[in-house]
Amino acid sequence: MALTVRSAVAAELPALPAIELSGAAMFADLGIVFPAGPATVEGAIVQGADILVAGEPPEGFAAVISLDGHPHLEQISVRANQTGKGIGSLLLAEVDAGLHDLGPRFVLCFPGEQ
Repeated sequence: MALTVRSAVAAELPALPAIELSGAAMFADLGIVFPAGPATVEGAIVQGADILVAGEPPEGFAAVISLDGHPHLEQISVRANQTGKGIGSLLLAEVDAGLHDLGPRFVLCFPGEQ
């Protein structure tokens, strides 16, 4: 079954935090523990993020916000039991394609504390 990437509809937004939080155990296995609190996507929605989803119902999503006047990929998540199927790659490719019309851009990467 081929998944398509599209803009999320309002009725899908409440389900997105569960997708994001489903990956917590995978990250914990790698020693990465996220602080308690709301899912990142919840804040992104409040900020008016552009939300793309893959699948119907969504199996993954990407949230793009405006940061200092530039598009910023705030969060990309795939349902934990759907990882390794290329869903994240589909989402990232669609985000990238959507940015091409904006002209020159830059990418910042914050790897965290070393």
